[in-house]
Amino acid sequence: MRGKIWIIGLFLLGIAFFTYVFIQKSQHSAQNLREEEIVRIAMEEPLLAFQGKREMKAIYVKQAKSFYFLALFSYKNEDRVDVREKVLQHVRSLISGGKEPNANGGLEGRTHNIVAQTLVLVKHNKKIWEELRTEERDKVDLIMRSLAIAAHWSYDDGNNFYTGLNQQGNFKKSYNPNYTNGYGNVLSAVTIYFGVEETKDIFKEFSYEEYLYKFKKYGYRNIQDSWSKTGKNLMERGGKDRKGGYGKGVRNEFTYKGIHIEGIMGIFREITMNTYSEPVKSEGAEGKAYILKGNSPVEGELGMLKEFDSYDAKGKRSDAFYAYESWMNTIPTMMNLQLLNYWKDESGEVEKRIDIGTRDLLYKLENGYKGVANGEQYVITELEVKKEGFTYDKFIWRYWLQGK
Repeated sequence: MRGKIWIIGLFLLGIAFFTYVFIQKSQHSAQNLREEEIVRIAMEEPLLAFQGKREMKAIYVKQAKSFYFLALFSYKNEDRVDVREKVLQHVRSLISGGKEPNANGGLEGRTHNIVAQTLVLVKHNKKIWEELRTEERDKVDLIMRSLAIAAHWSYDDGNNFYTGLNQQGNFKKSYNPNYTNGYGNVLSAVTIYFGVEETKDIFKEFSYEEYLYKFKKYGYRNIQDSWSKTGKNLMERGGKDRKGGYGKGVRNEFTYKGIHIEGIMGIFREITMNTYSEPVKSEGAEGKAYILKGNSPVEGELGMLKEFDSYDAKGKRSDAFYAYESWMNTIPTMMNLQLLNYWKDESGEVEKRIDIGTRDLLYKLENGYKGVANGEQYVITELEVKKEGFTYDKFIWRYWLQGK
């Protein structure tokens, strides 16, 4: 009798094992099919080409994300020549003169951080980097240096400017996380790209005239047009901007809330703790905002995106689109920190906050969220955020961050 039970048990164990293997293979096959579908979509996107104004527009954000996705896929799949060639086309479009990001600082960091994180992967992909000529690499370097300067202007502890470098306002470094997650996270990208000491030198040795010379040489008129509104004295030595802000300028030794650039994970942690700072609620703005169907699966847990429980000029804000625009810059920044071995989260708190906030956000987008922003009510679903490249963000999260 015991022998029969043992044989039956062994038989059932074998069935369980083969079922597990079959499920794993099926899931892997489904992931590969979905991955190829996203690659196809990204390959069909137009090349990223900025025009110098309003570079936070949805069209730029989506194209930047397709560029990032392809650079990430190429890093993971070096044998895919077709993808590598498309990445190179994006790079050469970006550096061709008059198509570069304007390195303005402020809200345009929504797009510019994605570009910065992408160029980090370009440099770390040996097969792509070696395809670029020396002058082309110098052009990429110049974009990254310019983005570093714009990040310093925006978020250095010694700067409290009320505008980007175009002097048009609509910025304070105390503004909501949909601002901070842009140029705040650019600092990690440029530090990985150049290294700590060279990044420090970019700030310490900044010469407005030297940059202006190179902008003219390479036809980088978008950056030139933006920076010319601020000029040499204010950028190098600091002073008052046109909107009532004040700062020490970009030569000041950079710190973010007291953290030096050696601590890029510490900077990311500070940004994350502020971004994912609230207990999860299924409604907000005193009941004016709510999920259209059901309740959040992580109700009450700490990690909801702050944009679901914040304020703007018109009062209470609880909005899924603003929350999404904070979250979307977490994705490439977190991915690069982990992929390139800069991730340090011994307590697990950073990852936990992001996980809770992401699960809540994705549920609200899937089921619809009637939110409040700037005194108006809006229903936001996955459909609305797809115009900013949600398809890429969601895939990276589910398969390459969660599934790591």
